[in-house]
Amino acid sequence: MWSLNVIVFVVLLGVLIHCMKGKNIERFLEFIHIPKNAGTTIENIANDKNIKWGRFKPEHKKKVGTKKCAYWHLPPKHFYLNNYYDSDETFCVFRDPRDKMVSEYSYRNKGKANMNNKDDMNKWLKENMNDENVYNGGLNCHFIPQHEYIYSDDNERTCNHILKFDNLTSEFNNLMKKKNIDLRLNDKKDNQSNFNLTMDDIDDENMQKIFKLYKKDFEIQKSI
Repeated sequence: MWSLNVIVFVVLLGVLIHCMKGKNIERFLEFIHIPKNAGTTIENIANDKNIKWGRFKPEHKKKVGTKKCAYWHLPPKHFYLNNYYDSDETFCVFRDPRDKMVSEYSYRNKGKANMNNKDDMNKWLKENMNDENVYNGGLNCHFIPQHEYIYSDDNERTCNHILKFDNLTSEFNNLMKKKNIDLRLNDKKDNQSNFNLTMDDIDDENMQKIFKLYKKDFEIQKSI
């Protein structure tokens, strides 16, 4: 009987340590999910280790000042004071806005083989790069400029560690190692489509619009 009690105690202690480890990580590091920048992949691998970031942290929903899109897609400025982004160190992933628009199109038309062409993509971009999506959070905040996740309206930095999408595996793993967090990325990403479109397929009109709408994002890209 005594030995059984010891075994139960050890098992329960292991579960407790596992849970507390995740909670301790969340107390000093939060993930800011910028849509279409590998956020789902990062949240999934973290959740596997009991680290609750993004959509796996429903208590964050109670600190949101707007319901225009999923709470984990909102920039930090839309959260009430004393939220987790305010109290903890943060990291996010930045992606070239042109590549991000191609990815957005591919994601929205995933599984539609007939849409894997530049003519349909450019038509779709013209229709969807509009004020409602870019400035008001339409389509679940997927078109909001990335600088809004990185800086507040007062130009205060809200994302402490900016990881580059093009070098994400290396930069993410280095950050986790630096923070002594047992998480590692490989090159496989969730929510990927099989489209073969690239930013080179964006026509001149859409390209000019992207540079205009995401001007501050391109400035950030030069600085990181």
